[in-house]
Amino acid sequence: MFKVWKSIFKINQVKKVKIERFKCFLYGRLIALLLSSSIVFTAKNIIIENENKEISEIKDQNY
Repeated sequence: MFKVWKSIFKINQVKKVKIERFKCFLYGRLIALLLSSSIVFTAKNIIIENENKEISEIKDQNY
């Protein structure tokens, strides 16, 4: 899961900024990760139930 977050949300690429700005950046990314992960989890369950298929985490996050 962390690999997906790292590649899509680029949490490893941070410029030198003030600590306050970094905290805002980090909190914003974490909120986005939480929301997208819950949406993707729900979508994966719907797809599994309806089509008996499983999709990869990287593909569904990019979609």
